[in-house]
Amino acid sequence: MSLEDIDVDQYQTVFQQEGPRPPVVVLRDYILGFDSNYRNRILDHLHSMPGPRTTIVWSNLIRPEVKANYPNFDFVFNHDMSESYLYEPLYGYTQHPDIDYQNFLCSFNGSGQVGRQLLTSALHKFGYANSVYVTKNFSYTIDHIDGHLSKYLTEDQARFYRKFAVTTCDKFANAKIELGNWEVDRFLHRSNIEVLAPLVTKSFIHLVSESWSHSYQPHITEKFMYSILTRGLFLSYAQPTWHQTIQNVFGYRLYTKIFDYSFDSIENPVERLVALLSMIEKFKMLSTDEWRDLYQIESDAIEFNYQHFMSGDCYKRLSDYTA
Repeated sequence: MSLEDIDVDQYQTVFQQEGPRPPVVVLRDYILGFDSNYRNRILDHLHSMPGPRTTIVWSNLIRPEVKANYPNFDFVFNHDMSESYLYEPLYGYTQHPDIDYQNFLCSFNGSGQVGRQLLTSALHKFGYANSVYVTKNFSYTIDHIDGHLSKYLTEDQARFYRKFAVTTCDKFANAKIELGNWEVDRFLHRSNIEVLAPLVTKSFIHLVSESWSHSYQPHITEKFMYSILTRGLFLSYAQPTWHQTIQNVFGYRLYTKIFDYSFDSIENPVERLVALLSMIEKFKMLSTDEWRDLYQIESDAIEFNYQHFMSGDCYKRLSDYTA
């Protein structure tokens, strides 16, 4: 393989390479995430190789804590790597269904990464896992979820958080919950939004299930755009400071008039998940008329976000961005 350009299907083969390390390395997609010490297995291996000072090009901004771990690297943020295949296909989506609240929450969970196992288990525990609006294209066991909690929490913490994050239903854990006969391809973003828009616009909250949400370094994908382009409300179970990043870097507005984003700064993925779901729990008891009124409170931010993307302002901002 070539170390100059590393894509998803090459991640595992990186560890078989002995160098020398090239002067420029392009990394694509989630790169296996970052642990609580802000280390990444691929970057660790590249950093251990002999070679010149190396420029690492990635489509996400790198946290300062990560940069400090890799003194021989210069990190370059290149949004165009994401723009071409994540966002460009969505500019042509200009007509969406009307907002018509019939459901509290929707969430779409494709591959069975640890974060999505935790999310779907907790959604079921909170009573949010309506099989029409919440997908889970993978299975696991309750013991798997217990194991994840043990990895991220002390024994006493796990005993507490198990009450909120571990489903007690083997049938749900073992089941795959898919969108009937609809085929959703993770790479066909334009057709995916056509499939998902009717569910998103009927739901008060679109809880975005971000890729590698149990990681400690923000990774922004196109998934939240399904709400931006249908003029809906969304929150993301994602990495810490993910919401801060789409506000401060991408330029989108958060819905701070109705949502409390304090969960976004919580580093631990289990604690962050339970804080997020606990924050939105109060909205579940409201009527559809009350949901619509809350929607109107945020109507200016919702419309701004739509125009921010469709006008190309977001793309220009990110293209000109210097960290």
